[in-house]
Amino acid sequence: MSYDIALGPSRPGRRELTPERRAALVGVLDRIAARLAGLLGGWERHDPAVGPLVGRLTAEEGGVRVSLYDGSALVSVLGREQAAVAAVAEVVRVITEETGYAYDARKAGDGVLDVGRAVLFGIGVAMLGVLVLLLLR
Repeated sequence: MSYDIALGPSRPGRRELTPERRAALVGVLDRIAARLAGLLGGWERHDPAVGPLVGRLTAEEGGVRVSLYDGSALVSVLGREQAAVAAVAEVVRVITEETGYAYDARKAGDGVLDVGRAVLFGIGVAMLGVLVLLLLR
């Protein structure tokens, strides 16, 4: 099962993706990649030269993918690995800080993960792990 978290501009409006705008957004993706570097085993990067996709980061562990577009970003979570779910809130926080894009709760449901549910799921898994460890003592 996979989930997507959609983020968009806090102020609506569409700009043309000029070469200058693409270069600026590649710089934003550079900052996002630097901030996420130690999370989920590192990240592989894909930068297409044309089209609406500015760049994509794919985590080496956990099945998390970040796609940056002009005017939006998408965080895809492939599966429910504990490390991925626990890291999702941090990934979304970094993207919102670097882009100014906001999480769009109206798009939640039907395959779009509510960030709050992701964090609660991660906390629940962690608490279950602690309980198992206590029982095994």
